[in-house]
Amino acid sequence: MNQHRIGLFIASLGILCALISLGVVIVLSPLEGILLTLLFTGICGAVYWSVLRPILHDRALQKRGLPASAVILEARDTGTTVNRNPKVDLLLEIRPGDGGASYQARATPVVSRLQAALLQPGTAVEVKIDPRDRKRVALASVSTSGGLSRDPAESRLERLQDLHRKGLITEAEYRRKREEILRGL
Repeated sequence: MNQHRIGLFIASLGILCALISLGVVIVLSPLEGILLTLLFTGICGAVYWSVLRPILHDRALQKRGLPASAVILEARDTGTTVNRNPKVDLLLEIRPGDGGASYQARATPVVSRLQAALLQPGTAVEVKIDPRDRKRVALASVSTSGGLSRDPAESRLERLQDLHRKGLITEAEYRRKREEILRGL
């Protein structure tokens, strides 16, 4: 049984128990029951909206997002933790895998405590880009190879060559983009 199904089962069981207990409270004391229901619903909604919803969106983006590389420009701790793992705020310079122009975007992933120290300005990371909103990105992996020490043009040329080798771009597209990268040196 995968984690998604286990999560759905536990959530369903929790909702069922909550509905039964709230039903009992409403029957025994209608006014207090309604107030407790509203309070309970508000607290659950706030937790979902602020913590769980972004995590679930990131997981979905991990599956359907477009791969790209990025460099961390800024990193800070948000003060929020999930299961003792910190939620961090990252300003990233995104370098799309399709050879498009670099741009900046923010991501706020929950990362392992062991990875948190690696998230420093200049560190290279792999991200997934939302195809419908390129500003929405999810952290896929962290590189331990040293960040900015590598020439960005070299990385772009390697990615371009890989796309050409895989047949994802034509010879003409490859040559045009290669010349564009070389002119930018």
